[in-house]
Amino acid sequence: ATNLQRLCLSRVILLIGISVALAIAKSQNITVATTSIIWVLSILALYTTLCWFRLQQSWPITEQEFFAHIFSDICFLATLLYFSGGATNPFVSYFLIPLAISAITLPWAYTITAAILSVAAYSLLLFFYVPVAIYAPSHHSDGLNIHILGMWINFVLSAGLITYFVVGMATALRKQQQTINQQKEDNLRDQQIMAVATLAAGTAHELGTPLATMNVLLDELNQQSEPGELQQDIALLLEQVTRCKSILTKLTNTAQISHAVKETITLTVLIDEILDNWLLMRPEVSS
Repeated sequence: ATNLQRLCLSRVILLIGISVALAIAKSQNITVATTSIIWVLSILALYTTLCWFRLQQSWPITEQEFFAHIFSDICFLATLLYFSGGATNPFVSYFLIPLAISAITLPWAYTITAAILSVAAYSLLLFFYVPVAIYAPSHHSDGLNIHILGMWINFVLSAGLITYFVVGMATALRKQQQTINQQKEDNLRDQQIMAVATLAAGTAHELGTPLATMNVLLDELNQQSEPGELQQDIALLLEQVTRCKSILTKLTNTAQISHAVKETITLTVLIDEILDNWLLMRPEVSS
């Protein structure tokens, strides 16, 4: 959304610049296709307004949608240049702006497509355009003017360099940022694990003493009591205390591990452990 907002801002700058240039051309009595240019500017202004409205919506902006905006900018620019001198217009290199934006924000495939479209549009504007007298070369020849041809060669080379180097640097920066974000997530997870482990170790230590005391007292009560219902209750309490001590032991062992370790056990052992725990918590159920 931020990149699309910047792209819309570049359109506003283009609209203002061309409007000022058109006003200067009229004041200097320079013959241009004023009506056609105004129509194109009006459509571009409407499209930019719709784009700003799109930015207010909640649904995400995909790479395909963003490239569609890049493509539309290339088409609008090509149309404006067609009515204002074509490749003889000194602002024809503005094709590099949407190409550079694509190189920074989009993957290889989209940028290569944008480069091909820009070069194709520039190449067509060498032969098909509405002439503007002020842009006419100072010397004429039967073929292409050397200066205009040189501008085209410079544009093709610039487009290739932007596509190759800028895309490579942008990709490297994105990978570097992803690596940094992953490291931050790993560090945060490690800190959370250490905090939980420290809390678990402290809790296990504090509960160990009262459980040991309860275990000793229950042993003494079990030895002093006569066989019967009371001794069964004491035996049950001893099992529960033993279970609590086992849980605390596992908790302490887990707290001593700095990294998560996967323990592989058989399905039979896992089922037996679950069944034993369930039966221990429900002594009224017979196994």
